[in-house]
Amino acid sequence: MVACPDGATDAVAIHLATGAAVDAKNAKGSTSLIVASAGGYINCVALLLEGKAAVNATNSARLTALVAAAAGGHTATVVALTEGGANTEAATSTGITSLILATQKGHSECVGALLEAGADANAMTVDGNTSLLFACTYGH
Repeated sequence: MVACPDGATDAVAIHLATGAAVDAKNAKGSTSLIVASAGGYINCVALLLEGKAAVNATNSARLTALVAAAAGGHTATVVALTEGGANTEAATSTGITSLILATQKGHSECVGALLEAGADANAMTVDGNTSLLFACTYGH
């Protein structure tokens, strides 16, 4: 569904109404929900969730919509995804969770939303780093 990168909710609604495959993946393995979440297109995300998009689908790097939203500091999208059943402990191939990435990038509102949703503050990357270590490393 190519409408999501531009936040074109009308086009998303039309595609969904005409039976477009909500979980189709692009060349990098990302679904429309992952792409819309990365851009913080909350209205597209809401439509895709209503259309039963797989909230925990991953791309080739095991990136989920929640990790993508957290990376961009899109708090409203993070909240919508967690309320829609997104797994706060899902991690990329290197063990990066949504909380770790939001912390690393200094997105404090996302950090708060993720912790409220039950994200594990002690989750570790494959290198043994936690979100607290990233906060200190990057001066957040």
